[in-house]
Amino acid sequence: MFFVIDSRGPMIITFSLKLVELKSPPDLAHTRIYGRILERCVPILFAGKNFRAESAGATRQVAKDIVNRKHTLRNTLQMRKIWPNIKS
Repeated sequence: MFFVIDSRGPMIITFSLKLVELKSPPDLAHTRIYGRILERCVPILFAGKNFRAESAGATRQVAKDIVNRKHTLRNTLQMRKIWPNIKS
């Protein structure tokens, strides 16, 4: 990690830590990494809506719908003796 940070020219690094978390790392390894990052980069705060959280909720609902649909289809096929009755 140190080699990558030390040997590169200009770079953009993104992560979800707040500046205060960067300046107060939990241990020595993180202290060294964060120190190098702060030495080479200028922190810029992007505040606003978390679009990933919104889309994750929608994705989770789609997944639930698919699972429920498959479960219902499997039960229907088992009742009609088309699908083997295997417990899973």
